[in-house]
Amino acid sequence: CPPARQPLLQSVKVSTFPENIRSQCPKSIRFKGKIKVRRAGVIKYRFERSNGTHTEEKELRVRRAGTYDVTTKWRLRRDTRGWVRLKVTSPERVVSRKANFSLSCIPIRPEPPIVEPLRISEFRLEANPELPNIYRGDCPKTVNFHGEFFASRAGNIRYRFVRSNGVVGETHIIRSTRAGFYSAEHNWRVDHDTSGWARMEILSPVRLRSQNAPFEVQCTPERELEPERTNLKVYVDAPTSATAGEELRDRVRLIVRNHGRTSALGTIDGDGYKVDLILSKDRASPRRFASYSEYYRDDVLLKGGRISVTKTLPAGVSRTYLPGAKIPSDTPSGAYYLCARVDPGNVILENNEIDNLSCTKIRILSHLQVDNNEIEIPTNRVDNNDSDGLSDADEMKLLIRFRPYYKFSESEEYLPADALYQLQHATIREGKVLDGKPLFLQPNTLTDCADITEDPMKMLRCDNNSLDLLGKMSPSASALDLNDTIRNDSGNGKLNDWDSVISSSPGLYGHVVEDGALIKIEYWQFFPYSKSDNVGFSHEGDWETVQLWYNDVTDSIVGICHWVDKAAICFDMNGVKQTSTINDFTYYQGENNQTITTLLAKDLETNRYPTVYQ
Repeated sequence: CPPARQPLLQSVKVSTFPENIRSQCPKSIRFKGKIKVRRAGVIKYRFERSNGTHTEEKELRVRRAGTYDVTTKWRLRRDTRGWVRLKVTSPERVVSRKANFSLSCIPIRPEPPIVEPLRISEFRLEANPELPNIYRGDCPKTVNFHGEFFASRAGNIRYRFVRSNGVVGETHIIRSTRAGFYSAEHNWRVDHDTSGWARMEILSPVRLRSQNAPFEVQCTPERELEPERTNLKVYVDAPTSATAGEELRDRVRLIVRNHGRTSALGTIDGDGYKVDLILSKDRASPRRFASYSEYYRDDVLLKGGRISVTKTLPAGVSRTYLPGAKIPSDTPSGAYYLCARVDPGNVILENNEIDNLSCTKIRILSHLQVDNNEIEIPTNRVDNNDSDGLSDADEMKLLIRFRPYYKFSESEEYLPADALYQLQHATIREGKVLDGKPLFLQPNTLTDCADITEDPMKMLRCDNNSLDLLGKMSPSASALDLNDTIRNDSGNGKLNDWDSVISSSPGLYGHVVEDGALIKIEYWQFFPYSKSDNVGFSHEGDWETVQLWYNDVTDSIVGICHWVDKAAICFDMNGVKQTSTINDFTYYQGENNQTITTLLAKDLETNRYPTVYQ
């Protein structure tokens, strides 16, 4: 007789890891089962839970002897202790041991409000806005300058006026109480034929300069007066980024202002002005009505972006409109401009017909691709920047929340600056680093690279490929040479190197990434120049960094490292003691600067990092 055939099933197991889980809820717990068989066959199974429920019965077809994995998830919304077991119903009835687990739900902490910095935009200055560009008439004549800007929130704005004759006016303060337009006036009295200009400079909270507002006075009797006209301008207040296909209706405002001396007719009262909102690759847009398309093309009129119902604007009055602003869903990701054109039909007679366009930068992000078989990811969990598992929004909140403050000695003349600003003003030198003639450096020809300082990207890549640091990533005999004239300009070095730079970018670079069970937050700043009485801390052309280790479960910083010249001064925040709190800054005393990372041996043998720095 043939031998008796053994059962198909050899063993059935189920497990979960870890067994004790602390997490924000709801939480999906994954269970993994293993079914070991002796031969090919068909197996029917299901998972049973401690709350009396079970999954649907599934079928597993195996082709040979071996161990096969089956999985299930259990989504829980509250603290739970329980078990899951795997039950095979066919061809034999077998039940695994119970896989026990416990879930402790962590309360969701409210996110601290993010205070947006005070932004200044649509900043401009006009000379004699109510008169022709050239004044002809009796003298002496007072030239009136009208400066205007948009403030994004309440705050104090310090400003002054500067003239072409070298006169620098006193510093004044505008106290803005809310988001809106604010203005300042300046008068210049002339008693003879004069041509010149004035500009308005905002000194804080950012440093900005208006364009030079030119004027000309001819002290002759005025023969013929030009007819009084209106002058319409539009301003765009919009977010700095959006996603393709996103509707921005509640986030875009168009402010139309009449800078002339007569009223501008609106469509409610007749054949008046209209406003178009378009998406463009540059600040140039045709002086006509834009055309709508649901698909992206340059200078496309956005859906709902035409303001056809407008109110009549008396002289000096503004109106705010909320247009539709849906970004075409097929818009490629990249940098664009949201532009508004007032009176595209040219029905309003104006003093100036070429200043009806206003643009603001906006970055368009592509759609987040979501697998329909996975759990849906909310839009605020987009991870386009580096795809490291942390959402862009969470990374930015951490960078803003823990951003560093710096203290400098009084002898430190040159503060950190924006690297891109320095790059734009640098030059490429051949042989700059060849003093020791290292063998791995090979000369590169820089022919036709005379214009490399005009574009930051061209600093690293020449059009003729004679130098391509981005693409080749190989050493060369060329080096970036920072512009020393910026710091050597007597009296203005610090102005150009710092205050002017932060008007567009403060030069603080951030990076957030998972580091094991913690989150590492890095801040980098570029020091272009160095001049200090402190011996041993020269850092010309250096990047310096601060690294923080953040525990998102306990919501606390557990470690800090300050990296200086390739070595670290580190703090284990679990092993420090609080010493004092001064001006809302808390000071700590460290115990061991090797707790997080090991210092280089040569640094331990010197006095460069004494205990006092803890």
